[in-house]
Amino acid sequence: MSSFDNTHITALTDLINKAVQDIIAEYASAGRAVPSLDTLESGLFQVPEETPARLTKAIQIVEAACAQLSCTVAPPGSVMINKSLEHEEPACLLVVTEARIADLLLDKPQGLPASELASRSGLDTRKLTRILRLLATKHCFKEVKPGVFANNRLSMKLLSSDTVSSIVCLLTDESLRASAYLNETLTDPSERDGGIPFIRATGYPFFDYHKTRQGLKKGERFPRAMVGWGDVTGKGLLAKVYPWTSQPANTTICDVGGGNGHVTMNLMKAHPHVKVVVQDQPQVIEMAQKFWAKECPGAMEKERVQFVPFDFFKDAAVQGCDFYYIRSIL
Repeated sequence: MSSFDNTHITALTDLINKAVQDIIAEYASAGRAVPSLDTLESGLFQVPEETPARLTKAIQIVEAACAQLSCTVAPPGSVMINKSLEHEEPACLLVVTEARIADLLLDKPQGLPASELASRSGLDTRKLTRILRLLATKHCFKEVKPGVFANNRLSMKLLSSDTVSSIVCLLTDESLRASAYLNETLTDPSERDGGIPFIRATGYPFFDYHKTRQGLKKGERFPRAMVGWGDVTGKGLLAKVYPWTSQPANTTICDVGGGNGHVTMNLMKAHPHVKVVVQDQPQVIEMAQKFWAKECPGAMEKERVQFVPFDFFKDAAVQGCDFYYIRSIL
């Protein structure tokens, strides 16, 4: 038995072991095993509002403790090099998502050769092979045999039919591009007080960029990306964390900077007596109106939703509402 103090490691392994048992227990209480990465089924507990608090906490402990354990036991230089290379994964995610590789692999449990995937997507075989192999080592896709790849539980979220694929594209495209200019923006004396990396990267403010020829398709993707963001970050919680049934008919909530209003749409569907005001920039409001016309046309026909354009830095929120909801905009 070692006389050296290794409690900083054993404490982490104890945390991990306890959290894993909690995860197993929560799935068992629902009559399921914890899903394998090899399955193509999403399984239970896909959104925060349907996930038991004990399970959420256990997952967070596993994620944090495993990350700390890896950084503790690995050589510091190796850790820092690996951190510096982390841009490779999102760059590869953008390639395969834009090329719809997950779609090409749908209903192909035995996988497809990278050469066929490359031919059908217009990409170079050798480069696509390396990209998919990198992602497979990160547990997204699986290499069933050399050069042959198939979907797994993670890559299924990259299907074009899944809203998560849209937010993945936004984060690995516009966001990743802007992040490359963070240091230059911060250290440029002319921009020190108000420089924005995205403008330095593209020459335009975010929403103005989406009006340009090169950004138009990305702008069309943005509303769906926000739905994907809401799906993953708990848009359904708003309908559950407050006693909306105690509020009178026509209670009005203003969704400040609400994008396409997907969060408050979810609230209205759960509590039809609530009215919604979606307030955002003019170009976003245009997209919101189209979104509601498709996803919740009855609310527009019955005038249960109102769309108000405004400038965040000049205008105030709509007055007279009973509630003001602010999410992911500060």
